[in-house]
Amino acid sequence: MYRSDNRQALATPATTLRVGTRVIDVNGRPATVFGLTQPDGSHGLITEAGRRFYGFSQDAVVEARKVVWPTRKETLQMTGVVLVFVIVMAFFLWMVDGVLSWIVHYLMGRGG
Repeated sequence: MYRSDNRQALATPATTLRVGTRVIDVNGRPATVFGLTQPDGSHGLITEAGRRFYGFSQDAVVEARKVVWPTRKETLQMTGVVLVFVIVMAFFLWMVDGVLSWIVHYLMGRGG
């Protein structure tokens, strides 16, 4: 059901688009395509949300290029450290479980 609450809709200014053709390269052969051209000469129809998303994605690419990725050697070393830690912790927890199990059995009078 439609409800009017006296709020104005967010209006964007009208944009004049031109329909035209251009030639693009497809697998090494020219192809004529139809398309929209904006007043500034850019192709296609781009909304404000689309511009913001495009800017965000470009910033994400720039930030990803700043990342210092580990070398193969560093990756293998860190993987080894993690595996050793997991094995040590598994052994430790196994021992703690055994000791606590023995204590519970002793306190309940089932031997020890």
